[in-house]
Amino acid sequence: MPAAMTAKITDANLQGDDYAMAVCIKAGVEPKNGAEARTSPDWPHWEEAMHREIAELQGKGTWEVVSRPQGANIVGSRWTYHLKHDTNGTIVRYKARLVAQGFTQSFGVDYDETYAPVAKFVSTCVILALAALNNWEVEQVDVKNVYLNAELTETIYMAQPPGFALPGRKNHVC
Repeated sequence: MPAAMTAKITDANLQGDDYAMAVCIKAGVEPKNGAEARTSPDWPHWEEAMHREIAELQGKGTWEVVSRPQGANIVGSRWTYHLKHDTNGTIVRYKARLVAQGFTQSFGVDYDETYAPVAKFVSTCVILALAALNNWEVEQVDVKNVYLNAELTETIYMAQPPGFALPGRKNHVC
């Protein structure tokens, strides 16, 4: 993964929803798109969160940047923003997540199967009941970016993240 993917975010290398008209939003409000994030007083926090997300994805080798294949369906991507609060309502973390716009894919053409391994609610209740009955210790594990790192059986091409196109390779894809 090229380290250059952590380019400075500028209006010149933004695309898609980030060109949407934005109204300046107040501090402490979750932006709906990149344009709102950039006009927010919290922009330095959102920008830092975006860089953290890109670093996490690069560190896991989520994609490689390649030349745009002729005739391939290129899935778009966009940023989502979320504020994490503590019990007092104080902001403790700014989270930016890169999401692929998979709705542009067609079943049987771009993919053949969808699958997300999740525990059923009933199974979770049974385990917690057994833990309570037997005085077992219960721990929780959170795996960051888990869905973006599954092995795929097909090749998916995604536009480079808005604001993070590699210099000199803006027409390449992930």
